[in-house]
Amino acid sequence: MAIGDIIVGVDIGTTKVCLAAGEVNNFGQIEIITCTSHKCNGLKKGKIVDEDDISSSISNAIKQAEEETELKINSAYATIPGKYVTIVQNSVSKEVKDKFTGITRKRCAECNYAS
Repeated sequence: MAIGDIIVGVDIGTTKVCLAAGEVNNFGQIEIITCTSHKCNGLKKGKIVDEDDISSSISNAIKQAEEETELKINSAYATIPGKYVTIVQNSVSKEVKDKFTGITRKRCAECNYAS
């Protein structure tokens, strides 16, 4: 963390969503510059029951923090409670029947990178 970096944390709880934003000071400590919270009923016993309510509460907390600090929040550390939260790694593969459909190779003109 460098001096002046802005660190944002979002806590998604069962009753509310809280957001805290801080700035790294000269001593490497984070000084809180804003805290917001919004009511949220999207989680019950650690399980998501209403995605729209959760996303709305997060969005409202971010908007309020941006207005208070006059900063643009692009990323944040998020916490979600519960023993029910797991990380799932997925991979998808598909057999290509016709070699001329679906998958192509193009060259990016700006950076001369083949993708």
